[in-house]
Amino acid sequence: MNLTAIKESALLLSANEKAELIDALWDDLEPARWQAVGPLWGAEAEQRIDAVEAGKLPCVDQDQVFKTLRASLPK
Repeated sequence: MNLTAIKESALLLSANEKAELIDALWDDLEPARWQAVGPLWGAEAEQRIDAVEAGKLPCVDQDQVFKTLRASLPK
C-alpha cells in the first residue's frame, strides 16, 4: 500500500479512529521521548485539575478565548 492509499483510507476513519491513528504515529516517531514525557504530562494535568477545583487557577470560557484570539489576528 502506498502513501496515497493510506491517506485515502485514513480519511474514511471516524474522528476517534483518526485520533487513535495520530497518537500511534506520533508515539512511533520518538517512543523513548514520549514514554518519558507522558507521565509528566499526566501529573501536570492532575495538578491543573486540582488547582481549578480549588479555585486557585482561573478558567476562561472557550467562546471568550476564541473571541479574543480572533480579535488579535490581522484583518
